[in-house]
Amino acid sequence: MSADNSNSDSNAKPKQSSIEIVLSPENDLPLSLEQRDILLAKLPHWQLVERNKIEHLQRVFIFEIYSKALDFTYRLGEVSQQAGRYPTLITALQKVTVMWHTPEAGLFTANDILLAKNTDKLFV
Repeated sequence: MSADNSNSDSNAKPKQSSIEIVLSPENDLPLSLEQRDILLAKLPHWQLVERNKIEHLQRVFIFEIYSKALDFTYRLGEVSQQAGRYPTLITALQKVTVMWHTPEAGLFTANDILLAKNTDKLFV
């Protein structure tokens, strides 16, 4: 897994977490390859990665200082709690790696695409 530093803005500042996410059970079904490719094209900063034989949507966010990375991690945790869906989060130095997938589906779904889009909204 490699960090995608080219798509991250080191001067970005975390936004307030006033995002409300409503997930749909119908969107937790596996996507066809065509559906997946269409939806991934709308998320240019996200990569499809495989971890432990499970597909994840992943993005690395880079911040000026560690405290901003922690703030982003905390706010994403609040949004995740509200949505009832929890990403894998790795916060190290000024980087936060976010990985979304649906464990029940064994891969990522349309709901994970929605969660990734909303994660982007937390990041300026």
